Amino acid sequence: MERDFFEYIDGNSIPYVILCEDDNTHVLYYLKLNKKANWVKSCFDTCDKDVIYLGKQVLNSKVTETDLIKELKKY
Repeated sequence: MERDFFEYIDGNSIPYVILCEDDNTHVLYYLKLNKKANWVKSCFDTCDKDVIYLGKQVLNSKVTETDLIKELKKY
């Protein structure tokens, strides 16, 4: 995730989640982030990198289409 993009959505109080899809297997990964304090914000706050890689957090967040639909219906 690029710092500029993250700062834009975070600074403008735009609600956000991260949804990724594996191009080969079509597995979905859904990351719900707390607006006030989350690991993405923490990563950018504690480093000077312009881009962070989501790697392990994404791989630990598999979701089925059914569960994703249920989650999104809450909003």
